[in-house]
Amino acid sequence: MKIDRFLGAILAGIGLLVVISLVLFFTRQNRLEYGPEDTPEGVLHNYLVALHSKDFNRAYGYLAEADNRPRMDAFQQAFLTNMGNLNTVSLKVDQVDVQGDKAYLTLTLVHASSDVFSESYREPQSGVLEKQSGQWKIRSLPFPYFNWDWYQPTPAK
Repeated sequence: MKIDRFLGAILAGIGLLVVISLVLFFTRQNRLEYGPEDTPEGVLHNYLVALHSKDFNRAYGYLAEADNRPRMDAFQQAFLTNMGNLNTVSLKVDQVDVQGDKAYLTLTLVHASSDVFSESYREPQSGVLEKQSGQWKIRSLPFPYFNWDWYQPTPAK
């Protein structure tokens, strides 16, 4: 009889831990919050938050004003068709080298594994931001956060 009470107490404790874990999991989901925009890292962070929040107007505002900038509808369509790619990769800023009005970022893309037996893999990448009218603007980032053809010169015909 004493062993049954002890086993019951252990099972009740395990059940309580499971309930607490579930409550914490559902109430503390990753909340994406915008931060300051006075550094290249801050602008990049806010750009990523805007993309994941599907606030394409705000994300588009972080792009540099330059020749061959994508149109807003093309920008939005690029992410609506590739949104699955954003959910399987994350971006880590390793180093920022500011040289005048340009910031060169050394980045690491971390790709999620495709199954439970594989590990995620890391891919070194780079990005460039430039200061325009006193604000940092994105000039280039790796795919899937940026399309390769944005800001590229149109070939002469």
